[in-house]
Amino acid sequence: MFITCKQYHQFFGDGDGDGINFFFSFVRREIMFFAIPSYGRPVEIRKKTFAFLKANNIPYPLITIFVASEEEKLDYEINNPEYTIVVGVKGIMNQRNFIFNYYSLNAEVVSIDDDIDALYRLKEDYKLEEVSNFIDIAKNAFTSCKENGRNLWGIYPIKNSYYIDRKSTRLNSSHIPLS
Repeated sequence: MFITCKQYHQFFGDGDGDGINFFFSFVRREIMFFAIPSYGRPVEIRKKTFAFLKANNIPYPLITIFVASEEEKLDYEINNPEYTIVVGVKGIMNQRNFIFNYYSLNAEVVSIDDDIDALYRLKEDYKLEEVSNFIDIAKNAFTSCKENGRNLWGIYPIKNSYYIDRKSTRLNSSHIPLS
């Protein structure tokens, strides 16, 4: 896993610069990283995904934007100076593979699209309800994955209650309740 100096100072503070203190403070924390592959949306990402993550109390030093070129990185830096931006590769499948390899093997990484503005769950009356506990859902999903020998989970990306499973989200025959 890579953590930039910018992320270090934003998340851990300046401290006394002692690397060993950084290591132990890093190990003590339960850290979940948020990776956002993005292409051509340096302004829109702020209005949607960043607003969604902020509303769910995700600290911005844990968020990394992955773009396809140095030119695009410059655009994103101008519009989103507080975020860490990494030049990956072109193409969404290639970029997701790049993100997977960017972090350490056991890191908990939530890869989230650059146009997410809300997350919904299906209520008993079959109506959709916006959730505000995304971090809890992600923690629950990672825990369920570990308990079931899995390492990948996802959330149904369409706001259409007709196609949503009435009880849970499936993950290779494992169920992760969204409540």
